[in-house]
Amino acid sequence: MHFEYRPELLGIASRQRTAHPPKPPSHLQKMPTQKRPRKAPATSAATPQTGSYTVVAGDTLYTIAQRLHTTVTALRQANALSSDTIRAGQRLTVPASGH
Repeated sequence: MHFEYRPELLGIASRQRTAHPPKPPSHLQKMPTQKRPRKAPATSAATPQTGSYTVVAGDTLYTIAQRLHTTVTALRQANALSSDTIRAGQRLTVPASGH
C-alpha cells in the first residue's frame, strides 16, 4: 500500500500560507475594556439634606460643591469664607441646592 502525504487535505498548508494567524474562538477573545466610574472620596456624616458637611482630606470647595449640587460661591457665602482654603475636619453649612 502506498499513502500520499497531502497537507492541503489536512488544512496544514492553508494555515501556513496565510499572512495573518487565525482568530481565537470568540470565547477566548479579549472583551473591550470600559472605564470604571471614579469613586467619590469618602465623606463623613453629611448629606445635602442635613445642611452640613464635614471636610475630609483631599476635599476642595469645588469638589464639595459638585458633589452636593451647589456652587463654590454659595458655599463661601453660607460659611463666611474669605478664601477657598478649607481644612479636614472643618464643618461647613451646605445651602439648599434648588434641585
